[in-house]
Amino acid sequence: MTGRSQPALARLRSPWLALERTAENLADLGVVFAGTLWFVVVFLAMPFGRVWQTGQEAFCYWIANLNSPYSLSNWGSPIAYVYSPAFLQAILPLTHLPWMLFMTIWTGLLIAAVRYWAAVPIPLVVRFPVAVAVVVWGARSNRRWTVPVAAMLALPALWYGSLTMLLGVIALRDPDRNEGSLQASSAASTQSATA
Repeated sequence: MTGRSQPALARLRSPWLALERTAENLADLGVVFAGTLWFVVVFLAMPFGRVWQTGQEAFCYWIANLNSPYSLSNWGSPIAYVYSPAFLQAILPLTHLPWMLFMTIWTGLLIAAVRYWAAVPIPLVVRFPVAVAVVVWGARSNRRWTVPVAAMLALPALWYGSLTMLLGVIALRDPDRNEGSLQASSAASTQSATA
C-alpha cells in the first residue's frame, strides 16, 4: 500500500518543486540581469560626450564642491548641481573617490535601492483581485473615489511613488462639492456669454 502512495505523493509534489526551481532560476536570471546592467552603466560612463553616455546626473554629484555647490550650476548645463547641500554632504565621502569608482558604487547603490527599497513587496497576483473588487464595489455603489485606489493597486510594479495616485481620492471624495463647483462655473460662463 505504501508503494502506491509514494508515487502519487511524488506526482503531487513535482509541480511545486518545478515552481520552486522556476523561481530560483528567475532569481538567478535577475541577478545576472542586474550585474549586466551594472557593468553596462559603469562601462558607458566614460568618456564624456558620446551618445550613449551614462552617469550624467551622477557626474554633477561627483564634481560639486561642498564649499560652493552651485558655482557650476547653470540651468541646462550637464553638470548643474541644483539639489540641496544636505544631499551633497551625505555623499561627501563618495565624492573623494576617482570618477569610475564613484560611478561603480553609485550604480550599485541605485540597483540595490530598486531591489530592496523602492518597490512595495506585495505581488500583483495578490493586488489585482483586490483592485478588481474595489472597482466593482465602487461602480456598484457610485463611489468614484475608488477608481484611483483600484488603478494604483493594479499597477504592474507598485513603487512608493505610486502612492501619489491616492491624491485623486481627495478630488473625487465629495461629489456634491465637485459637481456643484462645476455647475456654478458653467452657470457663470453662461451668464457672462448672454450679457
